[in-house]
Amino acid sequence: GLEIINDSVFANCASLKAITIPDSVTYIGSGIVEHCIGLESFTVGENCMAYIPASTFYECTGLKTVVLNNATTDIGNQMFKGCMLLESVTLGNNVTRIGDAAFHGCSSLVSIDLPDTLTEIAGSAFLNCTSLESIIIGENVKSIGHDAFSYCTSLKEIVIPDSVTRIGNSAFSNCTSLTSVTIPDSVTTIGSYAFYNCYKLVEVINRSSLNIVADYSDYGYVAYYAKEVHGGESKIVNYNDYLFYTYNGVNYLMGYV
Repeated sequence: GLEIINDSVFANCASLKAITIPDSVTYIGSGIVEHCIGLESFTVGENCMAYIPASTFYECTGLKTVVLNNATTDIGNQMFKGCMLLESVTLGNNVTRIGDAAFHGCSSLVSIDLPDTLTEIAGSAFLNCTSLESIIIGENVKSIGHDAFSYCTSLKEIVIPDSVTRIGNSAFSNCTSLTSVTIPDSVTTIGSYAFYNCYKLVEVINRSSLNIVADYSDYGYVAYYAKEVHGGESKIVNYNDYLFYTYNGVNYLMGYV
């Protein structure tokens, strides 16, 4: 029957390990678990519609699992910044925005599914998420902000949906495991250094009207390291967990799973 959780109710409860917010809650104040350095799990009831403030998880450095369900439409600025142990986040089907630096430095996050309701991935949203191997970008995202996936050094492949029109400056820079990227026909702008230092990016699948040419630094270095730019399906294959790319009869070992 609980309806209201006021500001900072559990702040500084250093030994608190888990908290579950019931469906009945309609209001959640700011910083309710801030500085709860031992908090590992935060779960919101499936039918709870209370808004989750960005300040909720400030300095929750031990957080590992978060289930938000449909409780919020906005993953606020710096919401999980510095949560280095965060491994799993479950978002509802109503999230429209991932805010600035929302997951900055979440170095244990391996994968995350972004719902089709999402329209914006703001600047530095996943900066330094060094364990992030895969991400599904929703079908309605229009903009990928500056440095959004910069230094995601485990990210191997990214398919940008047809809804995206703009890729910001340094959006995928230093993604040193990235081997293939698909640029859809909706993209009209690729910012400076968007794919800089992605030195394993051997393949660019270009379905846009942009004149992307291999070995050139145009369009954010997207094809600077590429063996070829083409409009077909990916030529990278997984053979017994080894990733190969074939070009002009030569098999290149790109990495292993």
